[in-house]
Amino acid sequence: MPPPPPPPPSPPVEKIIVNVNVPPETNSAKSPVTASTPPVTSYSVASLQQYTNSFREENLIKDGRLGKVYMGERPDGKLLSVLKLDDVNSKISVDEFLELVLSISELRHPSILELVGYCAEHGQRLLVYNYFSKKTLSDVLHGDDEMKGKLSWNARLQVALAAAKALQYLHEFQPPIVHQDFEPGNILVNIDLAIRVTDCGLASLMLSDSVAQLSGRMRALLNYEAPEVHESGMYSDRSDVYSFGVVMLELLSGRQPHDRLFPSD
Repeated sequence: MPPPPPPPPSPPVEKIIVNVNVPPETNSAKSPVTASTPPVTSYSVASLQQYTNSFREENLIKDGRLGKVYMGERPDGKLLSVLKLDDVNSKISVDEFLELVLSISELRHPSILELVGYCAEHGQRLLVYNYFSKKTLSDVLHGDDEMKGKLSWNARLQVALAAAKALQYLHEFQPPIVHQDFEPGNILVNIDLAIRVTDCGLASLMLSDSVAQLSGRMRALLNYEAPEVHESGMYSDRSDVYSFGVVMLELLSGRQPHDRLFPSD
């Protein structure tokens, strides 16, 4: 029996070459990153009014350079510190405020007060932080005898080291952050003598301070500001370091700067 005929040859296979080198997206093709959704909680004015008992005086922690700070308590029991910006700083646009929130929400350091939320409703501008303490380093050094009694030399050195690391973190952040108001009133101290530096990243708001607001604190501010700031009005990491040095001298000596700068007659 003759062998079967060989199968017909296969048709030629067409090769399809796919270019896998797709050019990367350009910045213009990407959705721009905006400050519309900072990675922290957006609170309503109504909820913050509820947490702070309508911002009553008994909830007031501090009346500071940028506004008033109130203690708040959420329904789950979590305590908050709510900075209600004053009328001058509340006039910044929502976009500017959200850019500010976005930038300071990235600050994460054991000795820096942590931002956890904000509110930008009905013309209000509020910053919400984790509650840490009502006491400042100024309170401890010059008012609270019980806590001052706990400030051994070792404890004072630990406070100094924690404050130094917080300031170093700000200066090495990208882009670098100059505090511009580093003083004992902006260093919170709890019962265990741990600290949190406040008002970090808020220098742009301080620049918009009105003269009337500054006048009440001018003498105290001058005690901590570097001489070149008085002359030029320009702040830098070096002026922060000067302020740090004055604070450390106060911490170690227990004396306020005006004790030596403005001796009584």
